[in-house]
Amino acid sequence: MSSSTDQILELEGVVYTSVFNPLDGRKNWEDMVSAFCWAFREVSDVTLLLKLVHTDIDFAIERLQEFLYRMTPFKCRVVAIHGYLSDEDYARMIEATSFYVNTAHGEGQCLPLLEFLSSGVPAIAPKATALADYIDADVAFVVRTSREPASWQHDPRQVLRALQNRIDWESLERAYRASYSLVKSNEDAYRAMARNAVARIEQLCSRKVAEEKLRSFLASSRVMEMLERRRSSSAVLPGLAGSPPAEGARLTRILERNLLGWYDPNTGALAPGVEIRPEDVVLIVGCDETEPAEFSLGRGAHVVIADPSARRVRELAEQLGAGLGAGSGERVRSLVCDPGCIPAEDALATRVVCMGVLDRCEDPNLALRELVRLGQPGALYLLAVSDSRGAGFTEVPSEAAPSTRNAFAPGDLARLLAGVGLTIEAELTQGFFWTVGMGIRRAEGGEPFDDLEPEQASNSFEMPDPPVLRSWAKTWRQFLSLPNAEAIQRKLDALLPCAQVIVARKRA
Repeated sequence: MSSSTDQILELEGVVYTSVFNPLDGRKNWEDMVSAFCWAFREVSDVTLLLKLVHTDIDFAIERLQEFLYRMTPFKCRVVAIHGYLSDEDYARMIEATSFYVNTAHGEGQCLPLLEFLSSGVPAIAPKATALADYIDADVAFVVRTSREPASWQHDPRQVLRALQNRIDWESLERAYRASYSLVKSNEDAYRAMARNAVARIEQLCSRKVAEEKLRSFLASSRVMEMLERRRSSSAVLPGLAGSPPAEGARLTRILERNLLGWYDPNTGALAPGVEIRPEDVVLIVGCDETEPAEFSLGRGAHVVIADPSARRVRELAEQLGAGLGAGSGERVRSLVCDPGCIPAEDALATRVVCMGVLDRCEDPNLALRELVRLGQPGALYLLAVSDSRGAGFTEVPSEAAPSTRNAFAPGDLARLLAGVGLTIEAELTQGFFWTVGMGIRRAEGGEPFDDLEPEQASNSFEMPDPPVLRSWAKTWRQFLSLPNAEAIQRKLDALLPCAQVIVARKRA
């Protein structure tokens, strides 16, 4: 039939349905069809409905037709449908179905089977691979299986170096007969099996169960403990006075920023004055800190990350794609490049984040002009550079390794911005805790995190802090839990900052 011709399919009697890709060898539809045709060769009020999901359907239909010709004669009906079904039509297909059939050699989940079970449609299926999590005699007629040698699905050599589940054909044929008899002669038992199916899937993967499992998993993760404390100030304060699991200097720095209004999920503020919205395109130059990209992606924005290190770009992109849910990876674009020459189109971003990168540039003015080129008119810029006052505090005798950063004196960054077409909206100084902490780390023989090369900095969460630095981090958290700590903290940050932070806007 022409794909443009509307068709009406009437389903009566007992209906068995399966949704699958006919070119996927795991699905083993041949056993499904042959056992059906044999079991019901003398029965006319029964239908096997095959919903095929593949763009190239001609080859599959030819194979199915040839297969059915060899099975004739039979009175039962086999119907194959292909093409997109609206939500309403898909729901009608489920409503008309008596049993869902799965005869696969192996499954990763089988989402169609879960959909039908959750709608009260019992199944005929093996209790094997992923199906073993939810298939039993309460919700399905269980088909027996055994192991057999097999090749990996896409191995062109077809080498037998794996195992798959062989379907017991006679068990499948008996399941068809028994299920038909149940519908025809014991309606109460069929309805009980349907109710069991709904309850089983609700227990397995309802929204409530999924949230509880996810919450339990995240509660056991060190990184998510850190993120949980970012949610709000009230969530952070109680843990600061005690001994929270995340007690390193870098994690304490993140918690401190949260208290000052950074990474606030309630307001959407990446930093004070920089709101991230779902419609934003956020250009993040530099992968030393992962939090700006994580937060922006979590807010639904598209994120473009750029860094000279191919490894850092790849790892951050993979982390973002894997850690924040399905589809998040599609909103991440990765660029390996120097900040002074970013291969992207003009006016790309509505938000530009560049923290700790200009310090490393031989020509910060060139890098700033490149960032301005990439911002849309009216785009917001969050820029941070090392402050010379904090850098001077952590200086060591000349025989020590020199810092890889160029600290900015007060006013230096503002003067650069005035020359590239950015209007300053807010100026902040921050990092008294960090400045003192890095001085302690330097005194104890360690290298300040800010002086590490990007490849080293990416692993700095795993670096053990020296004892005095751990004590300083704990003391600072206790200080932050005091009622009047914020006002004093801001004064200390202005006195001995580790960084200058400017929020600027590109002129329209």
